[in-house]
Amino acid sequence: MVCRLRVSLTILYEVGELTRFANVKVFSSYCRVIPGIAQSGNVTRRGRASKQGNHYLKAAFSQAAVHAVRCYPKVRRYYGRSTSTGRKLNQPQPVSTHL
Repeated sequence: MVCRLRVSLTILYEVGELTRFANVKVFSSYCRVIPGIAQSGNVTRRGRASKQGNHYLKAAFSQAAVHAVRCYPKVRRYYGRSTSTGRKLNQPQPVSTHL
């Protein structure tokens, strides 16, 4: 209970006013939950996220994703589909992106 309260308060206080973000992509980028993109010519690769943005929000959304995978069967099935494609994940990044 205390951990969930701490995570929710972290998200609440670190985000502030949602109206300052133009759209969901800008908000996700600020929260550091989307993967980075490296482009060169016609080649686009997804890799590590940049270090720009709020690292407290990244940690809070990662903790919320771990809790969601453990406690909610629908989220667990989504995470299972994401990991069955051959990707090895050390944290539920696809889940934190969709929270």
